Amino acid sequence: MKLLLVTWLDACSDDSGWKPLTKITAQKPMRVKSVGWLVKRTRTHLTLVGSIVADHCDGDVTIPLGMILSEKELTAKATSAAVSGRK
Repeated sequence: MKLLLVTWLDACSDDSGWKPLTKITAQKPMRVKSVGWLVKRTRTHLTLVGSIVADHCDGDVTIPLGMILSEKELTAKATSAAVSGRK
């Protein structure tokens, strides 16, 4: 199983209720970074999980491939550098 850092665009909404049209038209997709174990990849999406115990998972997210900006497989060395801020 691969550990991935996925940067992707997510849909967003700026609270509910009435608001000026200028505020709505200024909205942009949210840039999200997700880290998790890759448990499934299809031609349309991938699924990451944060925790695995035997055959149970938690912290899942399914991301459409069209929303993904980048993917990076993490290794012990890359993970250590990312945590410390080194490249």
